[in-house]
Amino acid sequence: MDQKVILSKIQAALGNLESSGMESFIFPKGKTRVRLCIDPTSEIVKTVSTEFQGRKKQKFLFLSFSVDDEAPTWKGLIVPKTVARGILELSTEFQLFSPDRDGHGITILRTGEGLRSVYTVNPSKSPVAIPESLLSSRPTLQELAEQYESRRERQDSSAFSSEDEDDEGSW
Repeated sequence: MDQKVILSKIQAALGNLESSGMESFIFPKGKTRVRLCIDPTSEIVKTVSTEFQGRKKQKFLFLSFSVDDEAPTWKGLIVPKTVARGILELSTEFQLFSPDRDGHGITILRTGEGLRSVYTVNPSKSPVAIPESLLSSRPTLQELAEQYESRRERQDSSAFSSEDEDDEGSW
């Protein structure tokens, strides 16, 4: 296949992702720094369904915002089970979900691809405050889960890479 055709298909797939509203979600790649928070209904994590190559899988959804964004907004952090386990284990030692000023952020480091992905989850050294404007506008995890699954259903499976869908990886 001609390289220009391939690049055109890649651009179309990327455009599909953006126009589908998946920008409301964070899929860890490389180094991802986020601040988590409990949702207004006191929910910490929600399971969402995905499908890749005919296999149904579960991912885990957390309420978060990117620490690196200049104008942060709430987004759903979608992670595999290994990362969810790491986050929940860390939360027993650090206040990761607290809406208070003393809550910590996390850094998720992902290396490798697909089944060879390796994740590391570390807490921030210092607390990461949640901007006051964000605290009053927290969506529920149920709302984010419905939004994610609805958009997933409308997507053509070719618009998602195996990296995002088949990445259970390890620690």
